[in-house]
Amino acid sequence: MSDLVRRFYDAMKVRDTTYIAEQYAINALFSDPVFPGLSGYEAGKMWEMLLKNSKDLEIEYHILESGKDKAKVRWVAKYTFSRTGRRVRNEIISTFEFMDGKILTQRDRFNFRTWARQALGFLPWLFSFTGVTQKKVQESAGRSLNDFIRLYP
Repeated sequence: MSDLVRRFYDAMKVRDTTYIAEQYAINALFSDPVFPGLSGYEAGKMWEMLLKNSKDLEIEYHILESGKDKAKVRWVAKYTFSRTGRRVRNEIISTFEFMDGKILTQRDRFNFRTWARQALGFLPWLFSFTGVTQKKVQESAGRSLNDFIRLYP
C-alpha cells in the first residue's frame, strides 16, 4: 500500500482534493485531535476545506511502515493558521488500514497542546491543559466543516 500512501500525500502537496476524497472507502472512518470521528465523505471534504483555506501549506512525509492492509506515516505540515495568522509546524503520525485498495481507517495523532500553542497563542494553550480548548476547537472545526459541506456538497 505504499504506492497509495505516497500518491495520497503527493496529492496533498498539489491540492488534488478529488483524488484524496476518492481514496476513502464508502464506510471509512477518520479521526484526529481536531476532527474526531469523521466518515470517509467528511474526511474528503475536510481535506478539501483545509487545502483550500491554506495558501502556504508545505508537506513532508516519510512512510514508516507499509504492508498489504496497513501503513504508518510520519508527516509534517507547515502552514499559517487562517483564524489567527500564526505559523504552525505540526508533526503527525498517521496510521492507515486499507480494504480493497481504499482507506478504511485513518487515525492522525499529534500533540494538541503543541499545536494549540502555535496556532492559537499562549492563553488558549494554557487552557488546553483542562481540555476546554480542545473541545472548543473541535466544536468550531465541526461547524466549519458542516458549513463547508453545505456550500460545496
